[in-house]
Amino acid sequence: RGFTMLTASTGREALAILGSRHVDVLVLDVMMPEMTGLEVCQVLRSEAALAELPVIMLTGCDDFDTRAAAMKLGVSEFLCKPFAHHELIERINNQLEARRIARELDTIAGRL
Repeated sequence: RGFTMLTASTGREALAILGSRHVDVLVLDVMMPEMTGLEVCQVLRSEAALAELPVIMLTGCDDFDTRAAAMKLGVSEFLCKPFAHHELIERINNQLEARRIARELDTIAGRL
């Protein structure tokens, strides 16, 4: 579908990839070894270069507290497992389009 996908098995590995590669959208699972997806997101939001990175959070947990914690950390989308593959693709596409529009608006604002 035109995506280049990078994978990480742990939260620390995901952060290492983000430190060395350009990423447009991050898909995280809440339950990851070493660091949870929520902990990874907390680190992202504390770093200026990654603070605006769209994050789609996947989880088998459908409880309110997990969702509230994810949203408080600025998660863009929250998707509970099991989910349909096409739903994840559409959410990724939506985040990419929103990011494209935001960059375009920044460019226009810079010209004013």
